[in-house]
Amino acid sequence: MTSVLMLNTLDLTARRTDDFVLIEILLSVGRSVKVKKKILADILGGLSKGPGLDPENVMVCFKETLWENWSFGGGRIIHA
Repeated sequence: MTSVLMLNTLDLTARRTDDFVLIEILLSVGRSVKVKKKILADILGGLSKGPGLDPENVMVCFKETLWENWSFGGGRIIHA
């Protein structure tokens, strides 16, 4: 599989392989960097143990949005 995703890889310690995984996490605004680092550690720890993925092959993107942009069902926006 040839990747068409071109990214700045200056922070990588090794080249990515065909096992590359991109994880997008959608969450409400306000999470601290400490919380995000804990989420990353938990995800990477699990993926390196379970399927045995190299953490250098895992890219995580946090996307934050306000609660007023969430509807959990029926079109109801309960936080607006």
